[in-house]
Amino acid sequence: MLILGLAEAAGLPSELLGGKGAGLAKLARLGLPVPPAIILTTAAYQRWFEAGFRVDDGLRGMVELQLEQLRPQAAGMPGLSAFDPFLVSVRSSPIVSMPGMLNSVLNAGVSQDWLEAQPASFGSEILAEFTRSYLMATGARPDRSAVTSIPATDAESKADLRAASQHAPVGAPLLDQVTACIDAVFLSNMRRNVAEFTDRRLLGGQVPIACIVQVMVYGNRPEGSASGVLWSRNIQSGEGPCEGTYLVNAQGPEVVGSASVREPRSLLEMRTDWPDVFEDLCRISNILEAEFPHVQEVEFTVDGRRVWLLQTRDVSLSPPASVRYACSKVDAGMWTPAEAVLHTRADALPRLTNRAASAAPDSSADLLARGVPASAGIATGPLVLKPDETDGSLLPDNAILLAESLSPQDDFGLMKSCAGFITIRGGPGTHTAALLRKLGKPYVVSLDREIQPARSGASVRFGVNTVEAGDTVTVLGSRGELFRGELRESEDAGTREQVERFAQWTASHGSLSSWQVFNYPGRHTDHNIRSAVESVVRRNTWKSEKAVVTELLSLVPAQWRIRQEVFPAGDRDAIRNAMLSGIEAGFWIGPKVCRTADPHLGNGPWQTGIKTAEEVDSFLQDPAYSGRSPHGGYLSWVSDTAVTELIVVFDPQGKGEPELDAEHFVCTLSCAGSPAQLQIVLMLGTSRLRSLESASPHEVILVTVEPDYQHSHYLGQVRPFVGRDYWIGPGPGRFAEVAMSRGELSFNRLHGLVDERSLVMAEEVTGLIVREFWKPPFDLPHYMVALDDEFGLEILEFQGRADSRGRLAFFKLFDAKGHEEQLFIDRA
Repeated sequence: MLILGLAEAAGLPSELLGGKGAGLAKLARLGLPVPPAIILTTAAYQRWFEAGFRVDDGLRGMVELQLEQLRPQAAGMPGLSAFDPFLVSVRSSPIVSMPGMLNSVLNAGVSQDWLEAQPASFGSEILAEFTRSYLMATGARPDRSAVTSIPATDAESKADLRAASQHAPVGAPLLDQVTACIDAVFLSNMRRNVAEFTDRRLLGGQVPIACIVQVMVYGNRPEGSASGVLWSRNIQSGEGPCEGTYLVNAQGPEVVGSASVREPRSLLEMRTDWPDVFEDLCRISNILEAEFPHVQEVEFTVDGRRVWLLQTRDVSLSPPASVRYACSKVDAGMWTPAEAVLHTRADALPRLTNRAASAAPDSSADLLARGVPASAGIATGPLVLKPDETDGSLLPDNAILLAESLSPQDDFGLMKSCAGFITIRGGPGTHTAALLRKLGKPYVVSLDREIQPARSGASVRFGVNTVEAGDTVTVLGSRGELFRGELRESEDAGTREQVERFAQWTASHGSLSSWQVFNYPGRHTDHNIRSAVESVVRRNTWKSEKAVVTELLSLVPAQWRIRQEVFPAGDRDAIRNAMLSGIEAGFWIGPKVCRTADPHLGNGPWQTGIKTAEEVDSFLQDPAYSGRSPHGGYLSWVSDTAVTELIVVFDPQGKGEPELDAEHFVCTLSCAGSPAQLQIVLMLGTSRLRSLESASPHEVILVTVEPDYQHSHYLGQVRPFVGRDYWIGPGPGRFAEVAMSRGELSFNRLHGLVDERSLVMAEEVTGLIVREFWKPPFDLPHYMVALDDEFGLEILEFQGRADSRGRLAFFKLFDAKGHEEQLFIDRA
């Protein structure tokens, strides 16, 4: 499926349509006012990519056919008949939310006939915006005068068209303009900032995007037109009713762009100016509230006092707002408590129950400035001014950044490294605001007090107050305020009551596992895995806990685990047959014991590297057997009455060979912290997992992955932290060490600084986990939540081996921890 209409696209996944395309298809299915559109799917992008980054003849023919089918649909649009030329937008639709990083082109199809039919100033604006957005998408930087000239006569419009055509395909047939714009939009997916974004999330090289070609509506007509953003709830509190901002006589980029010089109006003002439009938006908000499980952010255009919806996306609410939203939906009878737990962001309860609360600011004495809340949260740190590109100094990792405006394309590094943000320009509906909400960082925009940075950059004047650069300030995102000094936001009694209610629902209908923060929607899979885990635990007839763990590990797909089989300790014949069959199949055998006495926490007897029939018989029959480990053989093991079962481990060849230790490594996988993060810990040069118990930070590589609830699988940024032992030369320099401690060095940026084999190995392991293990058939988050809830297993242990270049020979699950530790605590 290369190109689809909105009706055909209804119900298809975002992996095919992109997030924007899937949202538009659902809006259209609900009967909401969406301009006619077609979607070039991610399969079309793949074809474009393989054709050498161009729309080939076959795809061009399909686009031409689809544009003809749009014409009768466009006839019902404001001011259009079936014979009038129409313009289209060409918008990016990524699978993973990347606010502001990809480009879109507006007003494609501009021709001399179209310009002559429009008022001069309006036509010039449309032409200028098409040229500007096309050049932005292609990365070109033309003479600004060619983009912004405004004609006063038809003769001047022709000259303007000729000037613009030097930089963009204006005046060409609609099909030529659209295919050029598709090329430009797809090409924006290959930019450096997008590559860095996907690299930091290990999304696997080129991530395909979709593209939407949609009939234009205009928020910048002289009368009855506007563009804006609608939220189905208050995005700071999670409470109703709907809210929004808009600009009269403006196209979308002016509303969502961070550098708009006009202050957006509140949606409440529309109630007085355009009551019919306001009522229509409220009606639309009520439909969104009923049909979508999450608060929606909708970009809209009002054209001739008629509302059109251009995009909808889920809003990532703060944890307090998420819980308030869930409680209000239950109170309104729209959700059951079980549905509230299902639809609420998984980290809301852990974050709230671990939040420190103290007295809220109750005086305006230290209030420096007040603006518009754009992203909730609280952050305290030194005030810094946005550095210019030539300033190579490192900012403190808890810095509060003051800037004229912020751009996702240019300032993403600052957004990752600083703790809070204040800008003079911008609004809560900008791409920057969406990105910072996603990062969970407080952001205040449109400050109302005069701000005068000193020329030296050493101080900033907020009205009558002066703050030195480096002085401690607090930004209160939920209230849109900036204070001098350190303050903490309090938790009121109403919030505490709602948190307690939600905690009760979670205990009854959800999971309290730390892995729950990554338990992405896929509840049918979750149910199947949980049923399988429950069945293993319920049917268990083994006497030891370790034997049950081994059975639970067998639920993992065979290609991702080391095969292990459990036998009664006294059944020597069955044990012998299993060991011999394993050797015949090419494995080395590593038996270990299961005991019913006090948990041994990994210290129980084991052997490894048994690879011949003679060694099998010696292990089973020789009372003086001494293998590769100092733990003896079978006869000495079963003399302990607490030994009830024996596990036969079918190891890959070479495991346990001392001369091959350099090729081996061990790994643990856990989810911990507040808020919880996925933690991958690797130690190279050993096949013994116990080596990690006493390893120093210099000897390990730690990789963390944070949750991101805009990603369909909840996977966010990947941050590697490499121990000194793996660095080239004397170790990381001060700047590299500071940057790494902040998580600013991706795997790609560590090349040349860290031992190449070690880095490749760590990157391959991380990629395997987040790309393969995370999704079916392994379904790691669902599996771990079930293991934790049903048997208390929280940590997985892996063993692996890599070649001289760091490429994985094998990487497989070996054991799990958590249950024995709890037993140890309980019995202590």
